[in-house]
Amino acid sequence: MRTLARAATSSLILLGAALALVVAAVAAIGIGGTRAATGQGNELAGDELTTAVVTGQLARSMDAAYAAGLAAVQASVPAERSRLLGSLYTTLLPAVDARLFALDQLHAGDPPAEQADIARFGRQWAAVRARLSPADLPAAPTSALAAAYAPVRAHLGQLFRRELDDARTDHARADAGAVRAIGLIAGAAALGLALGAVFLARGIRRIRGSLEPSQDQAEFADTLQIAGDEDEAHGLLKRHLERTLPATSAVVLNRNNSADRLEAVTPLPAGSPLPGTLRGAEPRSCLAVRSGRTHRGHQVGDQVLANVGATLRNVLRVRDFAGRNGGEEFAVLLPDTSITEALEIAERVRAAVAEIALPGSDVSVTASIGVAVFPDHAGTPDRLERLADAALYLAKRQGRNRVELADPSPVPAVANGLAPLTEAAHRP
Repeated sequence: MRTLARAATSSLILLGAALALVVAAVAAIGIGGTRAATGQGNELAGDELTTAVVTGQLARSMDAAYAAGLAAVQASVPAERSRLLGSLYTTLLPAVDARLFALDQLHAGDPPAEQADIARFGRQWAAVRARLSPADLPAAPTSALAAAYAPVRAHLGQLFRRELDDARTDHARADAGAVRAIGLIAGAAALGLALGAVFLARGIRRIRGSLEPSQDQAEFADTLQIAGDEDEAHGLLKRHLERTLPATSAVVLNRNNSADRLEAVTPLPAGSPLPGTLRGAEPRSCLAVRSGRTHRGHQVGDQVLANVGATLRNVLRVRDFAGRNGGEEFAVLLPDTSITEALEIAERVRAAVAEIALPGSDVSVTASIGVAVFPDHAGTPDRLERLADAALYLAKRQGRNRVELADPSPVPAVANGLAPLTEAAHRP
């Protein structure tokens, strides 16, 4: 193996020198074009396209809020009007406000003219939102609401088209720069590869002459895999060593943990001094035993999920239900449970998950938990799930490994609902 290492090192040094020249040439020629293409690509992905997507989402949210307000004004059935108003004030308008804030943030670095345009759009929406308020909406004529929303809709269309036009322009510019950079890099790489191929062919010839020992080792490893038992494996190892080291007699030693000693597991040659040497020899007297290492795999995700599942079974009550909700998220249903009881159970789950230890791994496991209770927070399964999910993400934003309770909701209660959602997350 030392001969192989020396031969491989010499060849790879030559190859590395050639490739270093290639890398230097490629870097010098392509760095300018690549930087320009990368910068334009990042600008395209991080600005115009993102802004266009957010603008489109904002348009859908505003249309939905306007339609709900219009339908509430025109509704003749009080129950239908109440349902529409509940949706408008608890879901649709908050969604518009959140996306409008996101749009403002995306335009924060724009030129003053574009920022002024966004500010004007915000004032247009403020006029519509005022007409959708609980004080003004019931008495507002539909024509006044439609007139207030018309400039908002037209302005949204202009914003969306402008972002798409900017995206197309940047995309074309980035493509042109990338084509130039690729052409230069390809020419330099072709020259470098030709030089590298010469050195590589020379290195391969030298390495092939030194590969036979390692090939024998690989063949031995394959043969060892089909050994029927330990005795057969020991015999294969003995023959492999004696074939690899000519004029050598090999003896395989095994560590006897119960007796804390080394013992021969293959026949000793006649006249061998090993019987006397092994008498009373402890395992640590063998250098191979002292320098041996245990190797473990790094895929612990399945172990984490299995341990979290077992923890939930141990902590939850018989009538409770827990199931995996996708990825590393779990949903837990707690029938007939008050807010206080739900929080106590959630805290027990969090503490139990935090105590999970994975053998051979330093991965720590924590749970971020969101709690929502029927009918205190919501009266429908979908609404209750969304509130619990929002509380869960609040727990994550607050630093993870904690329990958060959903905010109370004014939505009327119905006959059934859901309860807490939990997520178990592991991080290194």
